[in-house]
Amino acid sequence: MQKAFSRAPDLILTDLWMPIVDGTEALKRLKADSRTADVPVLALSAQCSSPTAAAVTAAGADAFLAKPCDPDVLLEHIRTAMRKLPPC
Repeated sequence: MQKAFSRAPDLILTDLWMPIVDGTEALKRLKADSRTADVPVLALSAQCSSPTAAAVTAAGADAFLAKPCDPDVLLEHIRTAMRKLPPC
């Protein structure tokens, strides 16, 4: 999260299972901070239950993808997220 806050990325890919802060909590913090609130976030997880997907979407994810993820599907989600960004 600190790198995202300091570098202003165009897109964030996150897993839900991470040490210290899980992906859902990280997503909430990223979306609550003005520096990253508008950055598209794609969340990936091997745990792909409906409650997990609902929690991730409620936290602000632009997409939720089950792992293992087809690379072409991931690329399409990235392209879709990037098209939503305002031009430079």
